[in-house]
Amino acid sequence: MGIMVPSLTLPKDTEIVFKGQNYTYIKQVKGNIQLERVDTGEVMSLSTRDFVALTQSEELELNQQAWYFDGGIQSKAFDAYSEENKAEALSRYKYIRRLKSKFGPGKYKKSEYKEVLEEFKVEDNLKKPFSVRTLSRWFEAYKNAGEDIRALIPAHSKKGNHTPRLPNKVIDTIDDVIDRIYMRREKASVDRIRAEVFRILAKYNEKVSPAHAVDLPSESTVLRAIQRRDPYTVCVHKFDEAEANRRFKQYYASTPVSRPMQCVQMDHTQMDVVALIGKGLTARPWLTVALDQYTRMVVGYYISLDKPSFSSVGKCLADIIDPNGLVPTYNPPEMLLLDNGAEFHSQEMVEASFQMNCVIKYCEAGDPVQKAHVERIFRTLNTMFLHQIKGTTFGDTKAREGYDSIKEASLTLNELEAMTKTFFTKIYPSEWHGGISCKPLELWNESVEQGMSGYLNLGTEFKYKLMRKVARTVQPYGIEVFGLKYNMPDLGYYRANCLQGHEFEIRYDPDDLSEVFLKDPDNGRFVSVPACDQEYTRGLKAYQHRLITSKRAANKTKNKNCVDRLSRKAEFFEGQNWDASKKRGYLQAGSSNPDKLIKEAQKNIPASSNGFDDIYSSNKFASEFGFSENISVSNKTLNSEENEFNFSVNYENYLNKYKIEK
Repeated sequence: MGIMVPSLTLPKDTEIVFKGQNYTYIKQVKGNIQLERVDTGEVMSLSTRDFVALTQSEELELNQQAWYFDGGIQSKAFDAYSEENKAEALSRYKYIRRLKSKFGPGKYKKSEYKEVLEEFKVEDNLKKPFSVRTLSRWFEAYKNAGEDIRALIPAHSKKGNHTPRLPNKVIDTIDDVIDRIYMRREKASVDRIRAEVFRILAKYNEKVSPAHAVDLPSESTVLRAIQRRDPYTVCVHKFDEAEANRRFKQYYASTPVSRPMQCVQMDHTQMDVVALIGKGLTARPWLTVALDQYTRMVVGYYISLDKPSFSSVGKCLADIIDPNGLVPTYNPPEMLLLDNGAEFHSQEMVEASFQMNCVIKYCEAGDPVQKAHVERIFRTLNTMFLHQIKGTTFGDTKAREGYDSIKEASLTLNELEAMTKTFFTKIYPSEWHGGISCKPLELWNESVEQGMSGYLNLGTEFKYKLMRKVARTVQPYGIEVFGLKYNMPDLGYYRANCLQGHEFEIRYDPDDLSEVFLKDPDNGRFVSVPACDQEYTRGLKAYQHRLITSKRAANKTKNKNCVDRLSRKAEFFEGQNWDASKKRGYLQAGSSNPDKLIKEAQKNIPASSNGFDDIYSSNKFASEFGFSENISVSNKTLNSEENEFNFSVNYENYLNKYKIEK
């Protein structure tokens, strides 16, 4: 026969100590107890049998006193019971209270029980009073439980026969088959599990006498055995712990904030749209966004064709602290909430945060919910903007079925960046936000009016700290970066006064390869070194240069002179017609008629989208997304005073204080 599992009830949020760690009780699911670790949020599941055994052996401690009776544990708070059960317990308690007040503490005679019963029969007008045996049983349970009123709660769950009807052989076989076949990634039907149970039990019956043979279980018996399994444990075995936590873990609100720039969340995503980047060239850009948690305002962004790196992060940070950037933030963020990407753990990121006097906080690996606000802005950008323009990828292969995003691409990279900036500065901040119960721009302006700290002067050299860094030696012909040569007369001084082979720190802007910046090893200042080929590098971006050189290599061009590079640049990026495809109806540069612009835009929205009428009025859309004939995106540069940033804390102490690894 099977072992009877004790019944267990626990109040919600019961504090539990197990193996020196603090846990909180979440819920009980089909005979399994789910506990959440307080410090990490990790969810652990224990069977009721194991939980009771650990409690009785004192390996697991509850924050409340536990009472054992009838083989079970009862630690549920009295207020947690139903009103019906509480009323019944209080009704029983009044008999015991009358006994104690009338005859004092101790054991009572049968005549004393009868006397109290007769009194309540008259007072409550009872037709059939309780028996002496029932009253004495109530009193014994109350006394054995330390005079706790919860011992008088009706124990209806303990009534009936709880002995398993199936033999242990059948129960063990079903559990073993579930462990081997069901608790894995591959899907297994109930029929498949039942067939395996039948095979094992039939083989067992052949080996034993008919008197010891067991009956084969029904399909419903197998199904109930599967359903009794803890869903969290099943999810861990079928998927992994991260997926189980995503489905069952309790998530809490983010760290409370009370002012703008107290906490800024930053993250990357690949945009759900294909952009035109050159003649016959398309790509899906990457977007880096910084979101102020308090006001939900986007305070910085950067669009790039390169995968996320510190270059993307640096550009976004430059936009945050630039007084003329996306939003006048006046000062750097007090704390940056980041995920565990390599670019956020880089040495450049640590140095930049130190100079901004900004604390870095990393989310737990595989837990994007901790920075849910910036994750949500990506969805808002998709639903309100990107999924409604030509060339969208819809973010889903099923929704994109039959739609050629590359063929339908209509926006150049410059247009996409200009429209994204307009969305972040004029459209999204003016929409009602349910999370803050107002418009983000209204809350931002209100906070600014109440007063924000003055602009923190980071010095003229800080903007170079946010650029991409490489190490190069100074040669007689200058410095070489990406196959481009940079030179000036002063480089001879650095080459003469440094050891041969000395590598200098070089910074460059991926959006402008016309110059690089060499760090003076004596005073730490950066010196601009112009490109030798200014005609080619003027306005040249890193991705354009990479595409030009790759195309030339693909065509096996041996001529690597400036004329060849200039012709490639003109062919792919400066042609008059490469971005003037006939299908480019949204948005057309130079459209001066707002009504015509709206009509053309609505005409070219993919059939699967909802149209712009649900999101924007035509007047608002025309005013926000009107373009001049030449679309250009202003360079995001830092405009700060000449004064250097005064370090208020020691760099090494900063690293130790916030436990940031070098």
